Amino acid sequence: MKVGIVVPYSWSFWGAVVEHAELQAEALRRLGVDTRTIMGNDPPGSFTRALHPRLGRHGNPPPDVIPVGRSVIVPANGTLPNIVLSPRAVPTIRRVLERERFDLLHLHEPMTPAVSVTALALARVPCVATFHAHGALRWMKLAKPVWGFLADRLDHRIAVSSHARETAAAWLPGEYEVLPNGVLIPPAADARRHEHQIVFAGRQEPRIGLHVLLRLAGGAPPNRCPPARRRRGSARRAAFARAGTRLGRGDRRARVPLAG
Repeated sequence: MKVGIVVPYSWSFWGAVVEHAELQAEALRRLGVDTRTIMGNDPPGSFTRALHPRLGRHGNPPPDVIPVGRSVIVPANGTLPNIVLSPRAVPTIRRVLERERFDLLHLHEPMTPAVSVTALALARVPCVATFHAHGALRWMKLAKPVWGFLADRLDHRIAVSSHARETAAAWLPGEYEVLPNGVLIPPAADARRHEHQIVFAGRQEPRIGLHVLLRLAGGAPPNRCPPARRRRGSARRAAFARAGTRLGRGDRRARVPLAG
C-alpha cells in the first residue's frame, strides 16, 4: 500500500502539523506502508529563507518528501505559518499524483490552499483528512463558497481535539473522529536527579489574555460583570495574591483557594 501525506506548509520551517506528518510517515513505514509526503520547501536563497535566515531547517528534505513549491508567511488564526500559495504548485502536484499512483491520500488541513486544496481536487483515490486548527477561522468565509464543496470528497474526517472538531464542523458539517496527537516517548529515560522538579510543556507564544486570568481567579473584567460578582472576584483575586506572597516567602503550607 502506498500513502501520500499532504501538508500545506513548508518542510523548511518547523511546526506542529509538520512534525505530526513526519511522525505519521515514520509510524506507517514501521508498519510496512510506503509513504511520500507532499509539501513545500524553502531552500537557501529563497525569499522566505532570506526573511528568516536563522530559523528553520537549512538542509535538504529527506527522500520521502516531495517538494512542490515555496512558501510565504500568512497570518492565520493568531499564528504565522509558512503556506504554499503559488499557482505553480498546481501542475507540480498533478504530475506527482500521476507519477506516484497513491492508494490513499491523507491531507492535513484539507481546506488550506494551495497544496491541500489542489491535492483534494485532483485526487482519484480515497481521501482522509486531519483538521488541526481551533479558532474563528475567518478566512473560511472566503474559502467555503469557493472550494468548500471539496469537503464532500473526504471519505473520513479526523480532528486532533474536540475543539478542533467544533471549529471544523462549524464550517463543514459532518462526522469527525477525534484522534489526539500522539506523544513521542523515548525508549528509555533517566529519572534520577529530577526529584522535586516540575516541567510545563506547551506552546511558546502567550495565549492567555487578562480576561482569562481574571476568570481563573473567579472574577471577570469590571465592565463585564455586575457589582456583586465584581466584589467577589476582587476578594478572590486578593486571596490569590496573598497565597502567592506566602509561597514566595517559603510557606509551603499555603494553598491557593479554588474559585467556586
